[in-house]
Amino acid sequence: HESLKSILLDVTGNSGKMIRPMLVLLAAGDYRPEFKEKLLWGAASGELLHVSSLLLDDIIDEAETIRGKPSVQKQYGKAVAICAGTFLMVTSYSCLIERGYDDLAEDMIHLTQIVSDGEMLQDENCWNTGISEETYRKIIEGKTASVFSHCCRIAARITEQSGQNQK
Repeated sequence: HESLKSILLDVTGNSGKMIRPMLVLLAAGDYRPEFKEKLLWGAASGELLHVSSLLLDDIIDEAETIRGKPSVQKQYGKAVAICAGTFLMVTSYSCLIERGYDDLAEDMIHLTQIVSDGEMLQDENCWNTGISEETYRKIIEGKTASVFSHCCRIAARITEQSGQNQK
Protein backbone atom coordinates (compact mmCIF):
# COMPACT_ATOMS: atom_id res chain seq x y z
CA HIS A 1 0.00 0.00 0.00
CA GLU A 2 1.45 3.38 -1.00
CA SER A 3 0.59 5.09 2.31
CA LEU A 4 2.27 2.32 4.29
CA LYS A 5 5.29 2.44 1.98
CA SER A 6 5.69 6.17 2.60
CA ILE A 7 5.42 5.75 6.37
CA LEU A 8 7.90 2.87 6.42
CA LEU A 9 10.43 4.83 4.36
CA ASP A 10 10.08 7.71 6.82
CA VAL A 11 10.46 5.46 9.88
CA THR A 12 13.40 3.45 8.56
CA GLY A 13 15.05 6.56 7.09
CA ASN A 14 15.62 7.94 10.60
CA SER A 15 18.47 5.53 11.23
CA GLY A 16 19.32 6.56 14.75
CA LYS A 17 22.63 5.28 16.02
CA MET A 18 22.40 1.85 14.32
CA ILE A 19 24.02 0.29 17.39
CA ARG A 20 22.56 -3.17 16.85
CA PRO A 21 23.75 -3.61 13.25
CA MET A 22 27.17 -2.22 14.19
CA LEU A 23 27.35 -4.68 17.06
CA VAL A 24 26.76 -7.59 14.65
CA LEU A 25 29.67 -6.45 12.50
CA LEU A 26 31.93 -5.69 15.47
CA ALA A 27 31.20 -9.06 17.06
CA ALA A 28 32.03 -10.77 13.75
CA GLY A 29 35.55 -9.42 14.04
CA ASP A 30 37.93 -9.90 11.13
CA TYR A 31 35.61 -12.22 9.22
CA ARG A 32 36.21 -14.01 5.93
CA PRO A 33 34.69 -12.35 2.81
CA GLU A 34 32.17 -15.17 2.25
CA PHE A 35 30.42 -14.23 5.51
CA LYS A 36 29.82 -10.60 4.50
CA GLU A 37 26.39 -10.93 2.81
CA LYS A 38 24.89 -13.09 5.55
CA LEU A 39 26.25 -10.74 8.23
CA LEU A 40 24.75 -7.72 6.49
CA TRP A 41 21.35 -9.40 6.11
CA GLY A 42 21.47 -10.58 9.72
CA ALA A 43 22.29 -7.05 10.87
CA ALA A 44 19.61 -5.48 8.66
CA SER A 45 16.90 -7.90 9.76
CA GLY A 46 17.76 -7.27 13.40
CA GLU A 47 17.41 -3.52 12.88
CA LEU A 48 14.05 -4.01 11.11
CA LEU A 49 12.85 -6.05 14.08
CA HIS A 50 14.09 -3.34 16.46
CA VAL A 51 12.23 -0.58 14.58
CA SER A 52 9.14 -2.80 14.53
CA SER A 53 9.33 -3.22 18.28
CA LEU A 54 9.67 0.56 18.72
CA LEU A 55 6.51 1.18 16.69
CA LEU A 56 4.55 -1.39 18.65
CA ASP A 57 6.01 -0.30 21.99
CA ASP A 58 4.94 3.29 21.26
CA ILE A 59 1.36 2.06 20.93
CA ILE A 60 1.54 0.22 24.23
CA ASP A 61 3.12 3.23 25.96
CA GLU A 62 0.87 5.70 24.12
CA ALA A 63 4.01 7.64 23.20
CA GLU A 64 3.52 10.88 21.33
CA THR A 65 7.12 11.26 20.15
CA ILE A 66 10.07 9.06 19.22
CA ARG A 67 13.56 10.42 18.63
CA GLY A 68 12.14 13.93 18.76
CA LYS A 69 9.52 13.33 16.06
CA PRO A 70 5.83 12.50 16.37
CA SER A 71 5.35 8.77 16.78
CA VAL A 72 3.65 6.87 13.96
CA GLN A 73 0.66 6.14 16.17
CA LYS A 74 0.35 9.82 17.07
CA GLN A 75 0.78 11.02 13.50
CA TYR A 76 -1.24 8.37 11.60
CA GLY A 77 -3.22 6.47 14.24
CA LYS A 78 -2.88 3.18 16.06
CA ALA A 79 -4.18 1.03 13.22
CA VAL A 80 -1.51 2.32 10.84
CA ALA A 81 1.21 1.92 13.50
CA ILE A 82 0.14 -1.69 14.10
CA CYS A 83 0.20 -2.40 10.35
CA ALA A 84 3.62 -0.75 9.96
CA GLY A 85 5.10 -2.53 12.99
CA THR A 86 3.74 -5.89 11.90
CA PHE A 87 4.94 -5.37 8.33
CA LEU A 88 8.49 -4.59 9.52
CA MET A 89 8.45 -7.59 11.85
CA VAL A 90 7.43 -9.98 9.08
CA THR A 91 9.93 -8.36 6.70
CA SER A 92 12.72 -8.95 9.22
CA TYR A 93 12.00 -12.68 9.00
CA SER A 94 11.23 -12.89 5.30
CA CYS A 95 14.40 -11.13 4.14
CA LEU A 96 16.33 -13.94 5.82
CA ILE A 97 14.09 -16.80 4.70
CA GLU A 98 14.11 -15.60 1.07
CA ARG A 99 17.90 -15.91 1.07
CA GLY A 100 17.92 -19.34 2.68
CA TYR A 101 19.04 -18.11 6.10
CA ASP A 102 16.36 -20.11 7.90
CA ASP A 103 18.57 -20.58 10.96
CA LEU A 104 18.80 -16.83 11.46
CA ALA A 105 15.06 -16.39 10.88
CA GLU A 106 14.38 -18.97 13.60
CA ASP A 107 16.68 -17.01 15.93
CA MET A 108 14.76 -13.81 15.11
CA ILE A 109 11.44 -15.49 15.85
CA HIS A 110 12.77 -16.73 19.19
CA LEU A 111 14.10 -13.24 19.96
CA THR A 112 10.65 -11.78 19.21
CA GLN A 113 9.15 -14.17 21.77
CA ILE A 114 11.70 -13.11 24.40
CA VAL A 115 11.08 -9.40 23.76
CA SER A 116 7.31 -9.97 23.93
CA ASP A 117 7.71 -11.76 27.25
CA GLY A 118 9.73 -8.80 28.55
CA GLU A 119 7.04 -6.40 27.38
CA MET A 120 4.32 -8.44 29.10
CA LEU A 121 6.31 -8.56 32.33
CA GLN A 122 6.77 -4.79 32.16
CA ASP A 123 3.05 -4.31 31.57
CA GLU A 124 2.19 -6.53 34.53
CA ASN A 125 4.40 -4.36 36.73
CA CYS A 126 3.29 -0.97 35.45
CA TRP A 127 3.01 1.41 38.41
CA ASN A 128 4.37 -1.29 40.76
CA THR A 129 6.54 0.78 43.09
CA GLY A 130 7.53 -2.36 44.96
CA ILE A 131 8.97 -4.15 41.94
CA SER A 132 11.82 -6.44 42.90
CA GLU A 133 15.28 -6.02 41.44
CA GLU A 134 15.00 -9.54 40.02
CA THR A 135 11.79 -8.70 38.13
CA TYR A 136 13.24 -5.40 36.93
CA ARG A 137 16.31 -7.24 35.61
CA LYS A 138 14.09 -9.78 33.83
CA ILE A 139 12.29 -6.92 32.08
CA ILE A 140 15.60 -5.37 30.99
CA GLU A 141 16.93 -8.77 29.89
CA GLY A 142 13.79 -9.38 27.84
CA LYS A 143 13.41 -5.99 26.22
CA THR A 144 16.98 -4.75 25.82
CA ALA A 145 19.76 -7.17 26.75
CA SER A 146 18.31 -10.03 24.70
CA VAL A 147 18.54 -7.93 21.54
CA PHE A 148 22.17 -7.00 22.16
CA SER A 149 23.16 -10.57 23.00
CA HIS A 150 21.30 -11.74 19.88
CA CYS A 151 23.51 -9.47 17.74
CA CYS A 152 26.65 -11.05 19.14
CA ARG A 153 25.24 -14.56 18.89
CA ILE A 154 24.27 -14.28 15.23
CA ALA A 155 27.69 -12.84 14.38
CA ALA A 156 29.35 -15.80 16.08
CA ARG A 157 27.07 -18.30 14.35
CA ILE A 158 27.54 -16.77 10.91
CA THR A 159 31.32 -16.57 11.17
CA GLU A 160 31.51 -19.98 12.85
CA GLN A 161 33.74 -18.50 15.48
CA SER A 162 35.72 -21.21 17.12
CA GLY A 163 39.10 -19.58 16.64
CA GLN A 164 40.17 -21.22 13.40
CA ASN A 165 37.59 -19.76 11.03
CA GLN A 166 38.79 -16.17 11.10
CA LYS A 167 41.02 -14.64 8.39
